[in-house]
Order: sequence, then C-alpha cells, then structure tokens
Amino acid sequence: MRGRSEMPLVNLRPEDELLLCCARTKLHGEKAERMKTLLQTEMDWTYLYNLGSRHGLAPLLYQNLKSASPEKVPEPVMDHLRNHFLVVAGHNVLRTQELLKLLHLFESHNVFAVPYKGPVLAASIYGDVGLRQFCDLDILVQKENVSKAKDLLVSNGYQWFSELNTAQQETYLQSGSGCFRFCREDGRVIVEVDQDITTLREFPLWLDLESFWERLVWIPFEGRKVPAFSAEDLLLILCVHGAKHRWEQLNWVCDLAELIRVHQNLDWEGLLERAKTLGCERILFLGLFLAHDLLGALLPPDVLKRVKSDAGVGTLATHVCEQIFHDGNGSSNGAFGLSSFYLRVSERLRDRTAYCLRLAFTPTVDDWKRLPLPRALGFFYYVVHPMLLTAKYGWKPLSNLFNG
Repeated sequence: MRGRSEMPLVNLRPEDELLLCCARTKLHGEKAERMKTLLQTEMDWTYLYNLGSRHGLAPLLYQNLKSASPEKVPEPVMDHLRNHFLVVAGHNVLRTQELLKLLHLFESHNVFAVPYKGPVLAASIYGDVGLRQFCDLDILVQKENVSKAKDLLVSNGYQWFSELNTAQQETYLQSGSGCFRFCREDGRVIVEVDQDITTLREFPLWLDLESFWERLVWIPFEGRKVPAFSAEDLLLILCVHGAKHRWEQLNWVCDLAELIRVHQNLDWEGLLERAKTLGCERILFLGLFLAHDLLGALLPPDVLKRVKSDAGVGTLATHVCEQIFHDGNGSSNGAFGLSSFYLRVSERLRDRTAYCLRLAFTPTVDDWKRLPLPRALGFFYYVVHPMLLTAKYGWKPLSNLFNG
C-alpha cells in the first residue's frame, strides 16, 4: 500500500481546490467526483482563470474541465480557456522547433548540451508538449563549453541579456555564475544556458553535477534521441529548483507529481541516500510533501513516513501553501524573506553559514554596474559589496539574517 493524499495545511477556496483537482494529466476516481461536486457550487471564474494562468496550469485546467463537465462552465469562460490553450500550444510548438535547431547547432560544434524542463519535460512526463506552460528553453552545458555556447547563440541571432561592458562580461563568464539568458532577435524565444542548477551565491546548496552527468540517459523526443537526467536525478533537480524559487508556482509541484506517476519504479532508496549525501534531504522532503498533500502523489509508505517525520518540512510546506493561495503571488517579504526561507530549508550548518558569508561579501552584477572598475581593481568589489548592501538594506535585516 502507498500513502493516501491528504488535504493541504491551509484553508482553500473552492476555486483553489478545483484547480488542484485539475492539476494533473489523469483525472479519475475521488478527484473526478470532487471536481463534479465543486462545480455544483458558485465559482469566481475570473479568480480561477487568473490563478490557473499565474501558476502555469491553464492548459490542464482547460483540458480537464472540457473532458469532465464542460456544461458546468460558462461558455465565455470556456472560450477564454480554449484560446489560452491554443496560444500556449502554438508557443510551445515554436519553442520545441527552436530547441531542436539549437541542439543540432551545439552538436555540430561539439558542445554537449542537455535540455531539461521546457518541452522535453512536457513531452516525457505530460505526454503532450502543449499541456505544460513554459516561457524559455533551459539547456545545461559543462563549464568549459559555456563561452563557446554563448558565441554560437550570438552568431545565430541571439542577444545576451547583459548590461555589462565587454570586460565585465568576460569576468562574469569566468566567475562561475550558473545562468546566462539570451533572447532571439525577434523576441519570440528566450534561451537560458546553465552550467549549474544553482550557484553558490544565490542558494545555500550547490549540486555537484559530475555524477549526474555520468548517469545521463537518452530518451526519445520529436523523432530523435536527446540526453536527459535519470528519473531520480531529475526529481531531485526539480525539488532543488522549486526550493530555489520558494515553490511560488503550482506547476512545479505538478511536475513532481507527474514524474512520480510516470516513473512508478523509482529507486527511492538510492534517491534518499543521494539527497542525504548532498545535503538536500529536507529540500527533497519538502517537494515530496507538497506533491503528496496538494496533488496526491503516491509515495511508498516508508518514504512518506520519513517525509512526515521532519516537523520542519511540515512547517515549510504550510508556509509555501499560504504564500501560493493567500499572498497571491508567493513572493512577499523581498530578498531577505527569500534568504530566510533558504536558511530554513537548508539542513547543514556549514551550508547556512557559508551562504550568509557569501551574501555579505560576494560581489554581484549590480555592484559592477553601479561602480565600474578596471579589471586590475576587481578585488575592491569585495570591500565595496558589504558597504553597498548595508547602505541599501540597513544593518538590522542583515544581522537578523545571520542570527536567524
């Protein structure tokens, strides 16, 4: 037997609960009956549509309402959802075609690239590229190929999102920063080239991807084979990504639930051991807690028991649910609120301590833009950064973060 789903730890509006019922590719059984019951009540359809759109779940909302009880939905609402669905599907097809072109471009220049999230994730676990809403293409390359990947994109009509001068761009490339965003010249496609899932400055945990590269598999995608992370590694990466963004969007929880549904023979023992070794067991548990309690993801009883045994995970899950459903966009409290969440989700003291020190002393792109210095004086940014940070936020929030 596997653990049953439980109700979320916050009070939900009928519209919230209806969206949770629809946040899945397979709607049947108890959830299908609950959806029909909810549709008998008075709905704020504008609120529901906006909620589904904000959380990237409008395609699934449309599909499940259309399949289950379209007669219960006002015709203008269904028309609006249908139009949204068609727009998303069109954008996703465009981005999928562009991804295939970029993968061919990188391959022809000996740049090994792993597409993850975006269309590959949609096709592999949702079964339909049109059912998962995404905004950009995420491509992971190894550190030694970042500069080459950048040059290839620029030479093929992309512009790097950067306000830095040429010298600063070179310094940024060499700094180990993990994310580089590019926009196609027509503005219709955004590509994010990553060398890491997180960077040490922006998150307490850094995943050493060396072993992840060794466990890559090849999966079918649009008539060809593409490299992909193993199901266990992908689940862990999605949990880290969700925690990095404080699980602000429900579609990230949906990704987890669908991944667990599709891959029913996950190596849970190996996954839990890997998470413990990497220092992200609590991050993994939080993602699993949300997938189970919000979307009924079926977990083995022993895994569910371990997830529920960490009281801190339950508290964090309640915080996430309150931000999603009560705060509107899940992004309140600013930068320090996010940093506080990071410290709470991190389980190792050394990671929390190192993160605080990096926040206080590691220069940022904003520092470079605010105070351009020649490369020979680059070391001075390490002195300037804490001064600028204190001037911007004051000493009290900084001291609270260190003492929190």
